[in-house]
Amino acid sequence: MTQIDTHNTNNPKLIYPELSYQLVGVLYKADNLLGYGHSEKKICEAITAILKEENISFSEQVPLLIQITRDKKIKYIADYIIDNKIVLEIKVGSKFQKGNFMQLLSYLKSSNYKLGIISVFTPQGVKYKRIVY
Repeated sequence: MTQIDTHNTNNPKLIYPELSYQLVGVLYKADNLLGYGHSEKKICEAITAILKEENISFSEQVPLLIQITRDKKIKYIADYIIDNKIVLEIKVGSKFQKGNFMQLLSYLKSSNYKLGIISVFTPQGVKYKRIVY
């Protein structure tokens, strides 16, 4: 697992740099509109509206399945899949938690997606990290 956190869209190591940049802009717009103190559900409603307004293709509450045995699957639900390329997870809190990273990494492992972005809406503003798998 590699973590990259940069705004430089010319970095050749970045996966989907332009889409990532747009997505981070959406997160900042949602934070500027709502500020801190809203539930994850309300923040997701704002993000959904902004994604639609910006004509960014997305799916919400996407099931990701892992086949354990012939009869058993584990099901995860990703907050968003952006343009069928990026897994986006939204959190609310004071900081990133280790469990947040593990959750997103599980989503990436259980799918064919290579890039995930986790965002946390904090009292100090929105924070995000890119996770490459």
